[in-house]
Amino acid sequence: MLLGWACACGAQAFTQELREVRVTSVMEGVMERKDVVLPYNWDRLHHSRPGDATFEVPFSLPGEPSEPYGAYISRVGNLSEIWLNGALLSRNGDLDSANVSDHAKVPLHVIIPSQLLQKDNLFRIHIHADGGRRGGLSKVIVGPDKRYFPPLGAAGQQDLIYYPKDSVSVLDAVSLIGGIKDT
Repeated sequence: MLLGWACACGAQAFTQELREVRVTSVMEGVMERKDVVLPYNWDRLHHSRPGDATFEVPFSLPGEPSEPYGAYISRVGNLSEIWLNGALLSRNGDLDSANVSDHAKVPLHVIIPSQLLQKDNLFRIHIHADGGRRGGLSKVIVGPDKRYFPPLGAAGQQDLIYYPKDSVSVLDAVSLIGGIKDT
Protein backbone atom coordinates (compact mmCIF):
# COMPACT_ATOMS: atom_id res chain seq x y z
CA MET A 1 0.00 0.00 0.00
CA LEU A 2 2.22 2.88 1.16
CA LEU A 3 5.69 2.36 -0.23
CA GLY A 4 8.78 3.81 1.35
CA TRP A 5 12.04 5.09 -0.07
CA ALA A 6 11.10 5.47 -3.75
CA CYS A 7 12.47 8.19 -6.01
CA ALA A 8 10.17 10.89 -7.34
CA CYS A 9 11.43 13.80 -9.49
CA GLY A 10 14.95 13.55 -8.13
CA ALA A 11 13.74 13.85 -4.54
CA GLN A 12 13.40 10.88 -2.27
CA ALA A 13 9.85 9.94 -1.39
CA PHE A 14 9.29 8.27 1.94
CA THR A 15 6.66 7.11 4.35
CA GLN A 16 6.09 9.20 7.48
CA GLU A 17 4.32 8.39 10.71
CA LEU A 18 2.64 11.58 11.92
CA ARG A 19 2.00 11.76 15.67
CA GLU A 20 2.67 15.35 16.84
CA VAL A 21 -0.45 17.45 16.32
CA ARG A 22 -2.33 20.45 17.65
CA VAL A 23 -5.90 19.72 18.69
CA THR A 24 -8.69 22.19 19.28
CA SER A 25 -11.55 20.44 21.09
CA VAL A 26 -15.00 21.75 21.91
CA MET A 27 -17.09 19.98 24.50
CA GLU A 28 -20.20 21.38 26.21
CA GLY A 29 -19.37 24.83 24.77
CA VAL A 30 -15.83 24.92 26.21
CA MET A 31 -12.93 25.18 23.74
CA GLU A 32 -9.45 23.90 24.54
CA ARG A 33 -6.35 24.00 22.33
CA LYS A 34 -3.18 22.04 23.02
CA ASP A 35 -0.35 20.11 21.44
CA VAL A 36 -0.64 16.33 21.79
CA VAL A 37 0.95 13.12 20.60
CA LEU A 38 -1.34 10.68 18.79
CA PRO A 39 -3.25 8.48 19.39
CA TYR A 40 -5.99 10.70 20.81
CA ASN A 41 -8.53 8.55 22.63
CA TRP A 42 -11.61 10.75 22.96
CA ASP A 43 -13.51 8.68 25.55
CA ARG A 44 -10.50 8.38 27.86
CA LEU A 45 -9.63 12.07 27.67
CA HIS A 46 -13.19 13.43 27.81
CA HIS A 47 -14.85 10.84 30.05
CA SER A 48 -17.14 9.45 27.31
CA ARG A 49 -18.89 12.79 26.69
CA PRO A 50 -19.60 13.88 23.10
CA GLY A 51 -17.80 16.75 21.39
CA ASP A 52 -15.90 18.02 18.38
CA ALA A 53 -12.24 18.48 17.56
CA THR A 54 -9.97 19.75 14.82
CA PHE A 55 -6.52 18.22 14.52
CA GLU A 56 -3.79 20.14 12.70
CA VAL A 57 -1.29 17.59 11.43
CA PRO A 58 1.73 19.16 9.69
CA PHE A 59 4.26 17.30 7.57
CA SER A 60 7.02 18.21 5.15
CA LEU A 61 8.35 16.57 2.01
CA PRO A 62 11.91 16.86 0.65
CA GLY A 63 10.53 17.95 -2.75
CA GLU A 64 7.35 18.02 -4.80
CA PRO A 65 6.28 14.44 -5.60
CA SER A 66 5.25 13.42 -9.10
CA GLU A 67 3.14 10.48 -7.95
CA PRO A 68 0.06 10.16 -5.75
CA TYR A 69 0.50 9.69 -2.05
CA GLY A 70 -1.82 7.98 0.37
CA ALA A 71 -2.75 8.49 4.00
CA TYR A 72 -3.66 5.58 6.25
CA ILE A 73 -5.54 6.21 9.50
CA SER A 74 -6.53 3.15 11.53
CA ARG A 75 -9.12 5.08 13.61
CA VAL A 76 -10.77 8.45 13.01
CA GLY A 77 -14.13 9.76 14.09
CA ASN A 78 -16.79 8.77 14.91
CA LEU A 79 -17.56 11.20 12.08
CA SER A 80 -14.80 12.97 10.17
CA GLU A 81 -13.61 15.20 7.38
CA ILE A 82 -10.02 14.99 6.15
CA TRP A 83 -8.61 18.14 4.52
CA LEU A 84 -5.14 18.66 3.05
CA ASN A 85 -3.86 22.13 2.23
CA GLY A 86 -7.43 23.45 2.02
CA ALA A 87 -8.81 20.64 -0.19
CA LEU A 88 -11.37 18.13 1.10
CA LEU A 89 -10.06 14.58 0.64
CA SER A 90 -12.62 12.51 2.53
CA ARG A 91 -15.92 12.87 4.39
CA ASN A 92 -17.13 10.04 6.60
CA GLY A 93 -20.61 10.77 7.89
CA ASP A 94 -22.23 14.13 8.57
CA LEU A 95 -20.43 16.11 11.29
CA ASP A 96 -23.74 17.76 12.21
CA SER A 97 -25.58 14.45 12.78
CA ALA A 98 -24.51 13.07 16.14
CA ASN A 99 -25.29 9.49 17.25
CA VAL A 100 -26.38 8.39 13.78
CA SER A 101 -23.45 6.56 12.21
CA ASP A 102 -20.06 5.43 13.49
CA HIS A 103 -17.11 5.45 11.08
CA ALA A 104 -14.36 5.14 13.70
CA LYS A 105 -14.21 1.36 13.66
CA VAL A 106 -13.06 1.04 10.03
CA PRO A 107 -9.52 1.97 8.94
CA LEU A 108 -9.37 4.77 6.40
CA HIS A 109 -7.14 4.97 3.33
CA VAL A 110 -7.21 8.28 1.46
CA ILE A 111 -5.58 8.90 -1.92
CA ILE A 112 -3.70 12.22 -2.12
CA PRO A 113 -3.24 13.53 -5.68
CA SER A 114 0.32 14.77 -6.22
CA GLN A 115 -1.03 18.20 -7.30
CA LEU A 116 -2.19 18.84 -3.70
CA LEU A 117 1.21 18.16 -2.13
CA GLN A 118 3.72 20.90 -1.35
CA LYS A 119 7.01 21.02 0.50
CA ASP A 120 5.14 21.97 3.71
CA ASN A 121 1.67 20.42 4.13
CA LEU A 122 -1.12 20.56 6.67
CA PHE A 123 -3.86 18.03 7.29
CA ARG A 124 -6.91 19.43 9.09
CA ILE A 125 -8.92 16.55 10.44
CA HIS A 126 -12.31 17.51 11.84
CA ILE A 127 -14.13 14.94 13.97
CA HIS A 128 -17.30 14.61 15.95
CA ALA A 129 -16.98 12.03 18.72
CA ASP A 130 -20.07 10.47 20.26
CA GLY A 131 -19.59 9.53 23.90
CA GLY A 132 -18.83 5.87 24.56
CA ARG A 133 -18.11 5.01 20.90
CA ARG A 134 -14.31 5.08 21.02
CA GLY A 135 -13.89 8.15 18.81
CA GLY A 136 -10.68 10.07 18.31
CA LEU A 137 -7.66 9.89 16.01
CA SER A 138 -4.87 7.35 15.61
CA LYS A 139 -1.47 8.17 14.15
CA VAL A 140 -1.52 9.18 10.47
CA ILE A 141 0.78 7.34 8.07
CA VAL A 142 1.48 9.14 4.81
CA GLY A 143 3.64 8.11 1.85
CA PRO A 144 3.78 7.27 -1.85
CA ASP A 145 0.93 5.09 -3.07
CA LYS A 146 1.56 3.10 -6.23
CA ARG A 147 -1.98 1.73 -6.49
CA TYR A 148 -2.98 3.51 -9.69
CA PHE A 149 -2.78 3.06 -13.45
CA PRO A 150 -3.39 5.24 -16.54
CA PRO A 151 -6.27 3.84 -18.64
CA LEU A 152 -4.68 5.14 -21.88
CA GLY A 153 -7.97 6.45 -23.18
CA ALA A 154 -9.74 3.07 -23.27
CA ALA A 155 -12.84 4.64 -21.72
CA GLY A 156 -12.45 8.05 -23.31
CA GLN A 157 -10.58 9.52 -20.33
CA GLN A 158 -6.94 10.07 -19.44
CA ASP A 159 -7.25 10.41 -15.65
CA LEU A 160 -5.32 8.17 -13.30
CA ILE A 161 -7.45 5.34 -11.94
CA TYR A 162 -6.81 4.33 -8.34
CA TYR A 163 -7.01 0.75 -7.13
CA PRO A 164 -9.40 0.37 -4.17
CA LYS A 165 -7.30 -2.55 -2.89
CA ASP A 166 -3.80 -3.99 -3.28
CA SER A 167 -4.68 -6.08 -6.34
CA VAL A 168 -7.49 -6.08 -8.89
CA SER A 169 -8.55 -8.48 -11.64
CA VAL A 170 -8.82 -7.46 -15.29
CA LEU A 171 -12.61 -7.26 -14.95
CA ASP A 172 -12.22 -5.04 -11.89
CA ALA A 173 -9.85 -2.77 -13.84
CA VAL A 174 -12.28 -2.48 -16.77
CA SER A 175 -15.04 -1.65 -14.32
CA LEU A 176 -12.89 0.99 -12.59
CA ILE A 177 -12.25 2.81 -15.88
CA GLY A 178 -15.97 2.83 -16.69
CA GLY A 179 -15.93 0.12 -19.34
CA ILE A 180 -14.53 0.19 -22.86
CA LYS A 181 -15.93 2.54 -25.49
CA ASP A 182 -16.68 1.05 -28.87
CA THR A 183 -15.37 3.45 -31.52
